[in-house]
Amino acid sequence: YNFADAILNTRNPYAAQKAPFNLHEYGGNFGGPIGKKSSFFVDVRRDDIDNGAVISGAILNPVSLAIVNPYTDVLRIPQKRLSVSPRADWQVTPNFTLTARYTYNEASVVNSGVGSFNLPERGVLAKSTSNTAQLTGTWIAGPNTVNETRAQFFRLASSNQPNNNTPAIQVLGAFSGGGSLLGNSGDTRNSFELQNYTSMSRGKHTVRFGIRLRGESADTRVFNNFNGTFTFGGPNSLDQYRRATPTQFTLNAGQPALSATQVDAGLFIGDDWRIRPNLTIGYGLRYETQTNLGDPTNFAPRIALAWAPKPKSVLRVATGIFYDRFGLNNTLNATRYNGILQQQFVIANPDFYPNLPTPAQLAAAKAPQIIQRLSTDLNAFRIWQTAVGYDRQLRPGT
Repeated sequence: YNFADAILNTRNPYAAQKAPFNLHEYGGNFGGPIGKKSSFFVDVRRDDIDNGAVISGAILNPVSLAIVNPYTDVLRIPQKRLSVSPRADWQVTPNFTLTARYTYNEASVVNSGVGSFNLPERGVLAKSTSNTAQLTGTWIAGPNTVNETRAQFFRLASSNQPNNNTPAIQVLGAFSGGGSLLGNSGDTRNSFELQNYTSMSRGKHTVRFGIRLRGESADTRVFNNFNGTFTFGGPNSLDQYRRATPTQFTLNAGQPALSATQVDAGLFIGDDWRIRPNLTIGYGLRYETQTNLGDPTNFAPRIALAWAPKPKSVLRVATGIFYDRFGLNNTLNATRYNGILQQQFVIANPDFYPNLPTPAQLAAAKAPQIIQRLSTDLNAFRIWQTAVGYDRQLRPGT
């Protein structure tokens, strides 16, 4: 159990009073045998945190409409987290062992996004849950051969629920109010991964080879600025706000829901050849490919050398090519912002505040779209890395 509060904290210089803070962390674990050939272990953790957000800016008095500058306030930001992680190990046979793990995480933050110029009404209830299941099997196939298979499934679900869905208000240099720009957005991700690796020792050679297969799917709901934003600018933005004359209105519209999938695979083989007791050369080749990317030539050779010119010294040199996978978010963004699925509207000096514009006003205010596209000859990001190192054993006890 861990506890902390704000009694020894200093006050933020931009707030008239000290921001609240209170923390409670509970954790524990237990485990033991399940029969003669299996065991288990469970870890649990719970966090309750009341943090404080400092709001600092300038506002109008709601009754007299006088400018309050500076305006400061503090707001509690409750956060809760829970984690449960059980594990079990089972020796099925003398040469085969299974390990299973599961992790559950949940988190929530009340009034997320509040602070600085953002007033409490801009807050969002942010929630997320994740589930991870893993299974590992290790098989000793012979005196010098080990095979390991790993499988994992991961699911993440997140959501944002704003305190209100009214149009956002941005008074530049003073405050931000109204509803959150995020809207009732949500994101669900499912991914799996399968690996199979084998290591073999034959005389002066240690050979490793294997394959990795991964897949990911995403179901998203993006309502960014679907409620609209009134912006008050100019040399005195608060006066613009007091006169109810915004300088700009923006709004996004279209289809908020979008789904996408992606699969990638990689296979490799490598050999460490001990030519002499003080000289080892490692060499190998990896190949990777994925969907949503028209580049099938992701070959990655690697070579390394380890030489011990003296009994207590080792010189290491290695070089190789590595690839970064093209993320699924890039595919999602290129589809969402293709100029058709979602549109952006911009109206200068609108005369309808605080109401929303009519469809006719929006149609006349359609802005030129910023379109994202995937190049037909796009290649995976390639990195050529080289490393040189020198190891030296020091005197005993150092």
